[in-house]
Amino acid sequence: MPSVCIQNLGKYNEGELLFEWVDLPVSEEDLDRIYDKIQICHNGKDYYNDCGCPYEEVMLADWEGWGDYPINEWSNIDELNEVAEFIDSLDSVELEIFNFFISDGYDFEDAKDRVELGEYSYIKANDDTDLAYEYIDNVYGKLEYLSRETLERYFDYESFGRDLAMDYYKTENGYILIT
Repeated sequence: MPSVCIQNLGKYNEGELLFEWVDLPVSEEDLDRIYDKIQICHNGKDYYNDCGCPYEEVMLADWEGWGDYPINEWSNIDELNEVAEFIDSLDSVELEIFNFFISDGYDFEDAKDRVELGEYSYIKANDDTDLAYEYIDNVYGKLEYLSRETLERYFDYESFGRDLAMDYYKTENGYILIT
């Protein structure tokens, strides 16, 4: 589950650490309670320091569980909440594919669209040879009446897999072809 550590920037600049860890996605009501706890001005509520200025700015002091999603101290909490909601809706394969698109330079909306629209082909395989076997099984069906050894006598799966891998992107658990 992705999480962030939201910190009151004004208090930090004054030498006081006032922060709260939050698992995302979070409801607006829970976020309001967190802002109250770390004394951030929101929804008409003001917390004044000695000079009369409200604390309005937050920064992310730390974060965990975001995979390859780019995040920094100034990332927008509402946008991160939207990303976390989307991540929460994905199964493990879709999450792996989403992380691939993010690590390949796609922004959130483009990666989300590609995953939602299925603009990829995914084959679960450990290496290039497994990729070839899975590809052949997907295209021609399982050749259950022939053993793997028999098939290897007539077809070079290792070479075919190596050639297939040139068009696919290797992920942690498989291969992705962008369509």
